[in-house]
Amino acid sequence: MPSPRENLLCRYRYDPLDRLVANALPDEPERQRFYCKSRLATEIHGATACSIIQYEDQLLAQQHSERDARETSLLATDNQRSVLQSQKANQPGQPFVYSPYGHRPIANGLLSLLGYNGERSDPVTGWYLLGNGYRPFIPVLMCFTSPDSVSPFGKGGLNAYTYCLGNPIKFSDPSGHSIASIAAAKILNNALKRSRNTIPRVASGIKKRKMPPAAKAGPENFFYRIVEEQNFLSLSFNDIVTTTYMDSTGFTRTTINSPSLKQLSFSASKGSELQKLANSSRSSAELVSATDKSIGDINLNNLLNNVRHRNSSHNNLDRAQFHNQNEAYASALNGNELGILPNRAMNQIIRYGNDVDGPNTALKDRFLHLF
Repeated sequence: MPSPRENLLCRYRYDPLDRLVANALPDEPERQRFYCKSRLATEIHGATACSIIQYEDQLLAQQHSERDARETSLLATDNQRSVLQSQKANQPGQPFVYSPYGHRPIANGLLSLLGYNGERSDPVTGWYLLGNGYRPFIPVLMCFTSPDSVSPFGKGGLNAYTYCLGNPIKFSDPSGHSIASIAAAKILNNALKRSRNTIPRVASGIKKRKMPPAAKAGPENFFYRIVEEQNFLSLSFNDIVTTTYMDSTGFTRTTINSPSLKQLSFSASKGSELQKLANSSRSSAELVSATDKSIGDINLNNLLNNVRHRNSSHNNLDRAQFHNQNEAYASALNGNELGILPNRAMNQIIRYGNDVDGPNTALKDRFLHLF
């Protein structure tokens, strides 16, 4: 008996990076996808194009264009990038509602290119092709259609088909491989990226460090609060080991292997906040001083290496580089740099300005009030 004829519903095309770049329904123009880094940025369907405007991980707006006509909608999202409402000019807002696992009824509208957790739903099946087409997730069945390649012994977990360990409210899975706490990851990544000071190598681990209630009441409350806000991963508390290396641009940088939670919290806090903590009580001052002693000098030197370039003469800096260096010192003095106490910056300025082997006259002239 001949097998029933299969009907082709949709054809999918991938690029060499294994990203979904196009899908085509029979007798319809191909839908082409374009990415900015790992995020979907534009989709073109015949004469229609839809582009997403975003800043880092934050969705801002969507622009829909068809030939010469353009229409822009502002997007309101939650912490996990789910689009909750779109707003066009001079029109009432269009709300979007999802089930906990991302199912959106057809009657809810498809006016936004992105939806649940900022993901694009497949126009044929309504599934989410997570990881830019790596693995389909079915929101109605609340699971994946194929096993995870890093399960069961890797970070994918024992259940190769489950989504977010059964907790889609707290976690997300943009890669299709492993869960991620979007809010916590955003805070941590932004804090470490803004610091520009240390590049700590965090020990592996996924357990969160619980702070006992008694510890929160002491002078270390500030650091514990930072730890909880940043949601740092658990770290090993081995002896401090510093590593100095030369990066590709010729800068000398120092990192700390297995940094403590205090050191990470210190490096993610503004100098002005650290100074307030140091001035609040004797025990707090001792805590800040001890942490600053282990990591403050590393933070300051790494900051300076980010803004100055060494010439072939090794020790000389040109005028522009002097200016950048001095502005970095000024920012640290004002308490605007993360992980650097203003007093440390002031002491280094005075030391280099009065160096008997070669005083830094440009530094001394810029901060004459300190001498």
